[in-house]
Amino acid sequence: MDQVAERKYDVLKRLDKEMDSLAQLKDLGSHSSATAKGMVNILDSFEHRLAKLETTILPVYQQTGNLQRRHHNIEKTLAALDHVLSFYNAAGETEGVIRSGRPSESSGGVAGFLKAMDQLAAACRYFRTHNPQSVELSNVCTLFDAGSEALGREFRDELKKYQRPLNPIVTLDLIALEGDELSEEVLSSIELIPPSAREDLALIAAWLDQHSHSDKLTVYAKIRSQTMLQSLQALRDHQRNNSAERGGIRGLVGAAAGGGGLTSLTPSSVGGNSPAPALRSRLASNKLDTTPRSRSHKLTNMLERRTQWMLQRAKGRPGGILSVGASPSSPFSPYAPSSPFSAGVATSPALGAPTTEEGLEESDVLLYFSQVSAVVRLGTLELRQLEALVPPQRHVSALETLIREPIEQLATQGEHVSLCGLKSMQRGDSVAVMCLLTLLRHLAACLPEYERLLQHCHASLLAKYTSIATSMRLNVVQCLDTVLEGVRGDASERALPRDGTVHQQTSNTLFFVQQLQVCGVHAVFWSAVLHHLCPPEEPPAIQLTAGKIRDRDRQMLKDRFSGFNKEMEEMQRVQRSYSIPDRQLRESIKRDNKEYILPKYQAFYDRYSGVPFSRNTEKYVKYTPAEVASLMDKFFDVAA
Repeated sequence: MDQVAERKYDVLKRLDKEMDSLAQLKDLGSHSSATAKGMVNILDSFEHRLAKLETTILPVYQQTGNLQRRHHNIEKTLAALDHVLSFYNAAGETEGVIRSGRPSESSGGVAGFLKAMDQLAAACRYFRTHNPQSVELSNVCTLFDAGSEALGREFRDELKKYQRPLNPIVTLDLIALEGDELSEEVLSSIELIPPSAREDLALIAAWLDQHSHSDKLTVYAKIRSQTMLQSLQALRDHQRNNSAERGGIRGLVGAAAGGGGLTSLTPSSVGGNSPAPALRSRLASNKLDTTPRSRSHKLTNMLERRTQWMLQRAKGRPGGILSVGASPSSPFSPYAPSSPFSAGVATSPALGAPTTEEGLEESDVLLYFSQVSAVVRLGTLELRQLEALVPPQRHVSALETLIREPIEQLATQGEHVSLCGLKSMQRGDSVAVMCLLTLLRHLAACLPEYERLLQHCHASLLAKYTSIATSMRLNVVQCLDTVLEGVRGDASERALPRDGTVHQQTSNTLFFVQQLQVCGVHAVFWSAVLHHLCPPEEPPAIQLTAGKIRDRDRQMLKDRFSGFNKEMEEMQRVQRSYSIPDRQLRESIKRDNKEYILPKYQAFYDRYSGVPFSRNTEKYVKYTPAEVASLMDKFFDVAA
């Protein structure tokens, strides 16, 4: 019993304890519920207040945004209004500048004038688009046209202000430069137009081109072309004057050794240009003589020595090289009135046509020699200046217009010299052909410079230059035919002299052949052969290598190979009939002929010999380059 009571007591005790815990838990639950209810009330109150605040603030925010947009629109409207008003005010604001007729320092110079023109151009565009019937359109367009004409006049007048021929001494120094001496530093030292004027001219040229007034830029090329012609004329006058003062050939190129230097050239005589100081310093850096007439004097001596030597050798032989009759008097005399180098006719292609009594004059040869170099060197100077003044898209057209007349004048002079040389040869003067051969060599030496100068121009300009050599070469061939007729004289002319010495005809002929060798005139003799190796029309290589050969290309290759074979065999037949006893001269001519022909034939052979242009290719491809060399070894057979 006691144990039961005790257990009952324990159970009741734990029950009381649990009841107390349950009561505490209920108290905590009630407290938590009260706290949660308080928090809900607080959040509800916060949400209510926040909604009330939003209701109060949102209209203010929206109104502020509307005000900001309105402010922005007002600012844009005012800016647009100011922009439109500037178009209406353009005529009044720029009229004073435009009506002045030319840029002035008070209006900001060229930059200020161009700014006013830009303002008028914008106004014209606006009124044409938005109000084409407006009176303001007429006003601004009238001012714009007046300003455009004023810019065109300013451009032309500024160019004419510096339309002075280059000092002939500077021109001579320029054409005497060789290789690395003709550097950018040297070219930059020769100022055709001062830098300040160049900047203004470049601004005007760019504006005129941008606003569709490129027709006004053609005046640049025309004026500079005339200036270049004046420089060439000044060079000729300088050479003639010095020649007259010095009594002959000396002085044709360069100043007199004693007193015809730079100090004797006045602005009126040479157009006001001064020798380029940097050019002199450039010459000094190359360890050359830097006296005022150094380079031109050396050029003088070189030409004089060569010409005088040929004259003495030729004139010292009775009857000359031709020896077909009495030798006429030398044609080398003071300038003929009909010479294209004479003052007043140099630029006229219609003048200078030689009469039947004309002959080649020593003065014309030396003048033309310097003119060939002067044209390309002055053209290089003009191109350099043109690139700094004219917009890039106008460079080619401007250069073509600028250089065309000087090259045409050069061609006219070349034709005169060539025809006079032919007439001199027909009258028995053998020196004429030597002069023409020297000019041919000089034309060939200057060809790379002309190619660089005219590389982007129309092909007719370079063709005009090359036609000079072509025409001269044809006349030289006629001269050589005359020489051969003289060499093939009758037997009585070939008889040995009574004293047993070498016949004068033989001596003259050897002298003539030596001069041909010195002048390097392979192209004259090989022109017929080269015509087949270097035709004007080249068939497209891609069609040939792919086997797709047109009939015309197929026939052209047949004609070229067969023509080469025929000309080569004829050349061998003719050359074997000649004999050159001097072994060293004979071998030298053979070697030079090989060096001239074989590389061209090798390239032609490599390119086309493997092309299936015929079923019987061996009929046309008869000679390998080695076999051609073997044929050339048989030239001038001693046993002939």
